[in-house]
Amino acid sequence: MYASSILNLIITFSLDVDHKTSAMAWEGLSDPECGHSSELTKTVFGRAMNTNLSYWDFLALPEQQHRHHIFGFLMQGIAAMQPPNMIFKALDWSSVSSNAKVVDVGGGIGTATMSLLEKYPDLTVVVQDLPHVVEEGRKING
Repeated sequence: MYASSILNLIITFSLDVDHKTSAMAWEGLSDPECGHSSELTKTVFGRAMNTNLSYWDFLALPEQQHRHHIFGFLMQGIAAMQPPNMIFKALDWSSVSSNAKVVDVGGGIGTATMSLLEKYPDLTVVVQDLPHVVEEGRKING
């Protein structure tokens, strides 16, 4: 049922979610109620998908399980395409205090931060993501 390659996942997600949302962009952004809203429930995405739910609450609906799975596989595929040492090129980690705290916002299951901890074990690392995603990371990474 789900696409088998990263390219298929990108195309599937783009056509299903991104393009629908893009088609509603002008209408939503020019609407005074939606265009300048900082509320997670008044969005162009909500208009495109005919929902008042936030993006994550929408994906959590049982009838959206297929989109949720595609998104998860897409994120795994994109992570697999990244060089394993990419996080080490983002910052001069040797200049960071050995007892520093690093917060990985939207860090998924902690793939990037686990490699960081292997190289710099004295760092304190916090992976911040949705609770069920963080829990999955704990199961995988220990």
